Amino acid sequence: MLTRKEQRLGSPEKPLSDLGFLTYRSYWKLAVFRALDADPSCTLESICLRTGMKMDDVLYTLQDNRMLDVFYNPASEVGKLPVEYLSSKVAPEDQKPLPNDYRINFDADEIRAHLRKHDAKNYVRVDPSKLRWTPFLMKPQTLVNDDPVKTKGS
Repeated sequence: MLTRKEQRLGSPEKPLSDLGFLTYRSYWKLAVFRALDADPSCTLESICLRTGMKMDDVLYTLQDNRMLDVFYNPASEVGKLPVEYLSSKVAPEDQKPLPNDYRINFDADEIRAHLRKHDAKNYVRVDPSKLRWTPFLMKPQTLVNDDPVKTKGS
């Protein structure tokens, strides 16, 4: 919620413990599903902005739920696939080119069913409009004593 308020993207500190990974994976799925439900034609970038999640986490969530199709589009010189997806992939010289485009595929009914099931549990929800937060600002430090620090033997 703070990342969205600051208009930044965030991610948990890694490495995650096993329990931390399970917790965040559940949160990421819920956040991405809510974004897809709100805008079925959204892009990876718009999911990041809507959820406050970093691209790596959005990509992981979509791939984990088998909702991301990647492919090579010869008509696209640059491609739409973010660099985060390709950062660990290298195409062997004798194989076809790496994918450069993507499509988010999902069943809207399955998304809504998952959200209904989650909402039926009546988890506590935080109202973002009630968040009162001011960023921490540091003042420039001034020297209290202009004398250099004296060491033994000086």
